[in-house]
Amino acid sequence: MHGKRSERAEMFSQSTPGRERGVFRQTTLITDLEERRASILRRGRRLEYFTIAYNSLEGLISVMLGVMAGSIALVGFGIDSGIEVTSGAALLWRLHGDKDDARSERKERITLQIVGVCFLVLAAYVGYEAVASLLNREAPETSVLGIMLAIASLIVMPLLTRAKRQVARELAARR
Repeated sequence: MHGKRSERAEMFSQSTPGRERGVFRQTTLITDLEERRASILRRGRRLEYFTIAYNSLEGLISVMLGVMAGSIALVGFGIDSGIEVTSGAALLWRLHGDKDDARSERKERITLQIVGVCFLVLAAYVGYEAVASLLNREAPETSVLGIMLAIASLIVMPLLTRAKRQVARELAARR
């Protein structure tokens, strides 16, 4: 026990060079934490870029197939993919400005408002088209490609969600 006290006393009594070693270790630790956080943010952005690309493709294909099959549900699925692209772009915007908490919260509010408006527009579209189809007694055609796209999304999206949640947990642990 006496040895530990002597080491501490010696460390504090040393001149500036001894203190610099402690500062160097602390600076290195802070730098390592910042680098780890930056790495996690890069991984989150890569996942979001992939999500945007996938949802863009999914949306274009869904709308095209939905129009060809006369399927409101498939067109709505495509529009929903567009909303997901909007949400993903807003998240990327937020991830690029992650340092400033006040600014980040403001971006979060704006992002939620944009996505909320997009969902309201989608609901209005689907509601209008559904009522019009019912009144006109229109039946949609079957779209095997649309079903295959939905199956692909049922596989891809949960995997992406899991990876994004892992990034979110790691970021939360680093705050």
